[in-house]
Amino acid sequence: MEENTNPTPAKGSKTGVTISILAVIIIIAGALWYSFSGTNDNTNNANTVVNENTNVTVNENVNTTINENTNVTTNTNISTNTNSTVDTSDWETYSNEEYGYEIKHPSEIIPSDSQEGEFRISVEERDQGIKIHEIYERYTGKICVRLNYKDLGYVSISTPENDGYVLCGISGIGLLDDEIEKNRKIEIDGNTYDIKGTEYILTKPDDVSTNTLEFHHEVWSVVLDDGTIIGIISSASEEHTFEEFEQIREELFEIVKTYRKG
Repeated sequence: MEENTNPTPAKGSKTGVTISILAVIIIIAGALWYSFSGTNDNTNNANTVVNENTNVTVNENVNTTINENTNVTTNTNISTNTNSTVDTSDWETYSNEEYGYEIKHPSEIIPSDSQEGEFRISVEERDQGIKIHEIYERYTGKICVRLNYKDLGYVSISTPENDGYVLCGISGIGLLDDEIEKNRKIEIDGNTYDIKGTEYILTKPDDVSTNTLEFHHEVWSVVLDDGTIIGIISSASEEHTFEEFEQIREELFEIVKTYRKG
């Protein structure tokens, strides 16, 4: 009888094979899961980088703008002081017959009209062949009147017809260290308005130590119902200080209060 050369596998051997197969399957499944998970992680990382970069860019731009224009955070100072102790009994009256209003002022003030050299026109008007002299003759210098007081500040009155022809108020500020927004109520011609102001503190050169109006301005402005714009503006004086302007500020407000239309 021939001997069987293919021995029957033992039960332990079958079990070992089965375990090996299972192990291989688990390893393959794990590799596939890791690959898929890694892809998701990379996607999440990419999104995180984009979001972080975007936020950083926005913040940097905002901070840069604030630092360049106002190194100190803007403050808000709301004042509703409407009481006045200014004596107006001997004030004179300026009448603008062309645009139908009048306003009172201290006798030392000589109201001044705008000059032709202050007028300007738009590109469209220039392309149409319109000349500055024509605009000046049409509206005259009474379109913008200023009442300068003691070389410390002035009141400006810009009529509704002044559609950018004359820069009736301040035209430029400069490099700022700080600006303080202000607001108060004012009675003009029987109506109550909010008059808004801004105090500008400019960057001074190293060799300047005094607080002159050249580097410390204040501008107030109110728009009346008919479109008239009245301003209270400190002078850009190299000789006078902001503290001197503060001493006559209420008189300028009192001048504005005397405005009457037609």
